[in-house]
Amino acid sequence: MNPRISLSGIVAVVWLALIYLYVLGPAVVVIVGSFNTATSFPSEFKGFTLAWYAQLAEHGEFLDALVVSVEIGAIAALIGSVLGIPVSLALARYEFRFKGAITAFVTAPLILPQIVLGLAMLQLLTAVRVPATFLGLALIHAVFVMPYVIRAMLSCLAGVSVSVGEAAASLGANAWQRFMLITLPLTRAGIMAGFIFAFIMSFINLPLSLFLTTPATTTLPIRMFAYMESRIDPFIAAVGSLTVLAVIAGSIFIEKVLRVRLLV
Repeated sequence: MNPRISLSGIVAVVWLALIYLYVLGPAVVVIVGSFNTATSFPSEFKGFTLAWYAQLAEHGEFLDALVVSVEIGAIAALIGSVLGIPVSLALARYEFRFKGAITAFVTAPLILPQIVLGLAMLQLLTAVRVPATFLGLALIHAVFVMPYVIRAMLSCLAGVSVSVGEAAASLGANAWQRFMLITLPLTRAGIMAGFIFAFIMSFINLPLSLFLTTPATTTLPIRMFAYMESRIDPFIAAVGSLTVLAVIAGSIFIEKVLRVRLLV
């Protein structure tokens, strides 16, 4: 054994491994079960097969729901980014009254139970006489994902020195020029990370869509939920596996390629 490895280091590694096992274990079970030849899920692994993935081509309703989820996720992420970027800039760069209260307000969807938020949004749409259409669902998702954009931008802005903008201002650059030529290039990774993370959170969202979806706006999580009400087999595990892998790929891209940490 390397003498430099202390007992506390070993305990830390084991503890970290247990945490990862606890978090990722259920996803691993789903992925393994999607290759099972058994006709029920979960079930004892009887043999390897790709038949459940091949069945995706036979279920057009899942492909239609996938398209709806992608469209709603893209629109919600775009709206959340357009609204969240100026808010994050104001929170990171300026001091003003009630800043703490405003920060808590714009990030409230992060801590509110989604069931409560979905019910509140349904009542709001009813009160303002806005039907639960495709656009209405996208707007509600935008409210939910905007705090994730703000969180990503604040994390990115923490590494951008204010002195850079001040130097540009001393050379005669106005606010718009400073934003376009300095702030935007330096925070491009945060903007991209916020958009991708917002898209992911909208794409996998179930509680909000459960209250506001219609037959014409059925998202993939809603379609999966409806399928599992009648039966649970490895086919739904295959759909879930593809969703999990897509989310993991997006998260790795944000952390490793864009180098934006969303959890600190």
